[in-house]
Amino acid sequence: MVCVMLLLCGCSSQEPDAPPLTKRTVLVYMVANNASLGGAGYDALDIEEMKTAAANGDLAGGRLLVYHAGVNAAPQLLDITQAGIVVLKTYDDSQYSVERARLEDVISDTKRYAPAEDYGLVLWSHASGWLQDGITEADEASTLSFGYDRGKKMNVSTLAKALTDKGFSFVYFDCCQMASVEVAYELRHATDLIVASAIELPIEGMPYDKNVKCFFSDTPDLIQAARNTFELYDGQENPKNRWCSMSVIDTSEMDALADATRAIYSALPDMTLPPGYIPQKYQLDGRVYLYDFADYVTSMAEAYGVPALLISEYDEAMHRAVIYKDATPLLYNTLPLTRHSGLSTFIMKSQQEAVTKNYNQLQWFADVASALIKTSQQ
Repeated sequence: MVCVMLLLCGCSSQEPDAPPLTKRTVLVYMVANNASLGGAGYDALDIEEMKTAAANGDLAGGRLLVYHAGVNAAPQLLDITQAGIVVLKTYDDSQYSVERARLEDVISDTKRYAPAEDYGLVLWSHASGWLQDGITEADEASTLSFGYDRGKKMNVSTLAKALTDKGFSFVYFDCCQMASVEVAYELRHATDLIVASAIELPIEGMPYDKNVKCFFSDTPDLIQAARNTFELYDGQENPKNRWCSMSVIDTSEMDALADATRAIYSALPDMTLPPGYIPQKYQLDGRVYLYDFADYVTSMAEAYGVPALLISEYDEAMHRAVIYKDATPLLYNTLPLTRHSGLSTFIMKSQQEAVTKNYNQLQWFADVASALIKTSQQ
């Protein structure tokens, strides 16, 4: 709290007066009202990195705004400029930052204060892949969780509705486990590109002092941004700190990937795992919900004699959808990451598991994974 207050000390408030149109505005939506991130000062450290990038001229004439919801403080919309920080707006705390209404208000305010031809979005917080344990709203099913604000989380269906038609050309998940095929499919109409990690991301997150420049290049260089994050952790000398995976996903290819996957699932006799097959998992402890996507699909297809053409079409669809991927050899210096396709998925081992964490409420289940449940199993 002290770090954040010192960081913002001396900032001024400003009302927009017909702000000029810029080429790109990037919004960092920072949900840090929790003990492990905001309470530990990681939000303040990342804002300092953003200030360094802005001071170096890395904004290239664009605008970098941060919605900062810190610990025990009113959320604020900050303008990170070459000269320092300007407070554009202070919000009340009657809403959680993971509620759809608050996110949509912040997006609207971002466009009002910093209109641009193009927008990018960084989602900064905790996250847990597709697991459907977020805030349930009356008009939608409860789906995947993003963010952690005073114990509450946002659903991926909520996130998709909030972001659709808002003009975000990319979404960078500076949080854990969001490089999931279920997540990418849910957001396929909300953004052009997704940058995310299939495993837990180290708590320090991405290097903003390097990545801000990538966001404001003529065409956002998201592959380089993902590579910067990966290389930061891959280069750690202490093996205990050398763990990371990063992916860049072209969402325009998600429908084709869904078609190719459904064709394979439909050709399988059932969802029984082949004898001796051990899926590549992306979690260490407790119940595992995240496994490597391509490893599962191709292993099932080959074991059950799915036609080679269908496997080839799936491989090509994956190649087009995942345009960058990399992973360290181990997770937590413990779990081997020998198979990393850039996307994770949930593996159902029986029809009953379709209801696990409300998996059957996801669009990916409705359109693709449900094909694993055969008539004889229903």
